[in-house]
Amino acid sequence: MPGLFGRSKKKPDQQVACFLAVCDAYLNSIQDEKFDKKAFKKFDKYNKRMLEIMGGKCKKCPNTPENMTIIAAEFGKEGEILSRLLVCINEFPPEFKKQLLDIFGELFALNTYPNPLAESFDPHVDNTVEKLMDNFEEPGMSATAAKIVKMMCGKLELSDHFLTIEFFKVLAGYGLNSNFEISSEALSLMQEILLPKDKKLQEKVSEFLNQNKAEVMEVFMNLFDEENYLVKREGMSFLQQILLDSKNNIDFYNYFVSEKNHLKFVMQSLNDDSTSINVEAFSLLMIFLKAPEESRGPRVNETLRKNRDPLLQFIEDFNPNPDKEDEYFNKQKEEAKDEIEMIS
Repeated sequence: MPGLFGRSKKKPDQQVACFLAVCDAYLNSIQDEKFDKKAFKKFDKYNKRMLEIMGGKCKKCPNTPENMTIIAAEFGKEGEILSRLLVCINEFPPEFKKQLLDIFGELFALNTYPNPLAESFDPHVDNTVEKLMDNFEEPGMSATAAKIVKMMCGKLELSDHFLTIEFFKVLAGYGLNSNFEISSEALSLMQEILLPKDKKLQEKVSEFLNQNKAEVMEVFMNLFDEENYLVKREGMSFLQQILLDSKNNIDFYNYFVSEKNHLKFVMQSLNDDSTSINVEAFSLLMIFLKAPEESRGPRVNETLRKNRDPLLQFIEDFNPNPDKEDEYFNKQKEEAKDEIEMIS
């Protein structure tokens, strides 16, 4: 980077070029296991400078909307270096790792559309995410990888990279991992993608669910097949929240309530040893019971008719919180009994 490291006042894009160059050099010295004092000093200097810029404390490069847009776009244009830093970020000392994540997070969070970093980094997203997910089981990596992916998947411009069956299969695989941290981070990431708060992202998710209803449900059912309490409970909770938005997820909803094996799973889960699983199963049962008869279809309706008496008995006896009177839950039970009584 000849000419970049002089004393002259640097433009925003030059600040980014310097910052990424020294980050890359410092990372090389870490990976070579040789302490390079010069590389460290430059990294420390430009890291502090970037933190000052982000915090609005740098007179040479003030934190204006225009400058932040230029800086964010420049980070993305240097996609190969940025990708390497994100993938290898756990190799930095903890203090620097946190600072770098804060910088990248703030740039991804810029409230502009299109987001300049997301737009310019787009060509490098798939490769970056693939490497992050490949390393998901490395010690301490799952939380970091999940945090980085959440920065990206929350941007409308990048959502197509994450709304794929292949990616959900990868997440589900890690969700079933016996390591609690790995499993919980994967499930948290799945929730972040499937249940976004942004309305435009919700529309994209609904489109994905409706177009891939059978494949998505297959991923869920594979999660439920395993004897993993956390995965089963969280997966059932995600599924219920998706199904409650039946207006937007109508094709997915209709597919769920029309399949006999889905109802069979719910009814089996009513008898699970875990009360929490019973509660989630009851909520899913209510979705079946409240669905129009024509949406449920003949096989589901016939199964409900055949199991009418056992279901009524279960609902009558079911009390997940015997030490506390729950008016809302009691009302739900009465609604369920009424719906079952109406099945002819």
